[in-house]
Amino acid sequence: VPGWDMSTFAAVKVNENAQQVPNAVPPTVSGVILNGFKYMASLPITLELEQDMYEAAQSLLATAYQVAFARGIGADLVLGSGTNAPQGVIAGSSNVYTLANSGKVTLDDIESIYFRLNRFHRAAPKCAWLMNDTAYQLVREATDSVGNPLLKVIKDEETLMGKPVYISPSLP
Repeated sequence: VPGWDMSTFAAVKVNENAQQVPNAVPPTVSGVILNGFKYMASLPITLELEQDMYEAAQSLLATAYQVAFARGIGADLVLGSGTNAPQGVIAGSSNVYTLANSGKVTLDDIESIYFRLNRFHRAAPKCAWLMNDTAYQLVREATDSVGNPLLKVIKDEETLMGKPVYISPSLP
């Protein structure tokens, strides 16, 4: 968890009429925090750019940082080994599935993957499908035995077997 090491940080009692002084033990920023991983991104910007921009530079910077952190952290959350990065989804997965029909997803494929997961985890509110764009395209083309698409759109959210579908460009 990037941030401060709060393990030794504490408030100091002072007299009512005393001047506030800095804490003797300020929180550490650079220490290892519960095996956390620190991510950074920097963008060069000048005061002139801020003054000359039509849109507020702060909004553009926020968007740029969101993209940078999503790509950096997102890739580790998918592919991380757990040693020098968080343990990613791939390293944490014990089941790898190969399609019965190469290049085509069927209802049997989806059900086989779905029921490999323990019911306790399938019932969790945060349970979802995570796939790359290629797999997503195959699932979008998949139909059941009467031709209905397997991927449903409910309240502008795509679901598969009642679970949301998320696309990760970092997923192999």
